[in-house]
Amino acid sequence: MFLKNRDIFRSPKVFNPATEPSKSNIPKIVFFLLLFIIIAAGLWYILIFSSFFKIKNISVEGHQINNELDNIKGQNILLAKTADLKNEIINKYPEIQDVKIMRGFPDTLRIKIETFQPQIAWRTQDKIYLINSAGIIIKEVQESGNLPIVQDNKSLPVEIKQNVLSENFISFISELNNKFNQKTGFNIRWFEVDETFYQVESLVDQGWRIKFNTTRPVEDQLEALSVLLAKHKEEIKQYADVRVEGRVFYK
Repeated sequence: MFLKNRDIFRSPKVFNPATEPSKSNIPKIVFFLLLFIIIAAGLWYILIFSSFFKIKNISVEGHQINNELDNIKGQNILLAKTADLKNEIINKYPEIQDVKIMRGFPDTLRIKIETFQPQIAWRTQDKIYLINSAGIIIKEVQESGNLPIVQDNKSLPVEIKQNVLSENFISFISELNNKFNQKTGFNIRWFEVDETFYQVESLVDQGWRIKFNTTRPVEDQLEALSVLLAKHKEEIKQYADVRVEGRVFYK
């Protein structure tokens, strides 16, 4: 019994199993890091310096433009400054209202152009200019086409991109020109303005003039003119004046 108790106080035996030396992860990390750098550098070269992404084709829809596109050909499609190109086109061509530029990868730019629609032909100093719905001169032309002609009797000089008319005035002239023949059976040869845009005169194919108030509704003045023509058409030799509401003058 005593001997057995003595065994309790003996030092335990120690066993040290052999262990394999741990492998370092540093070489593997370095390998993947180098691989990532190589791949990233390759992609960077392809995206930025390779001819694969250089602009080779440019398609334009809606309006013809010329020299502005020469500078952008050959540029990288990812780095091309399309906003600058848009501003350059709009600033050079007043008849252009908006430009949309889309990238067609890998090497094509698609440009869609929206132009102002001319509303009036403005005649001054023996020249004819097209004016858009905002009253801005967009182009000088030789012929007015089917647009209503407004003649400036003061013959003031104007410039491209100059705002010469209000939107209300343009709307009035356009509506009057569209409805006049149906209401009267006559045709307007052209309109004339003098000191103010609040009134306008039209020369009709009968050889006399009609005075309109551009601040009053077109329909009301045409209705008054129709009543006058129904009763006194043959008496009008020089002009008819429908500017004042409720009254019509003629001579």
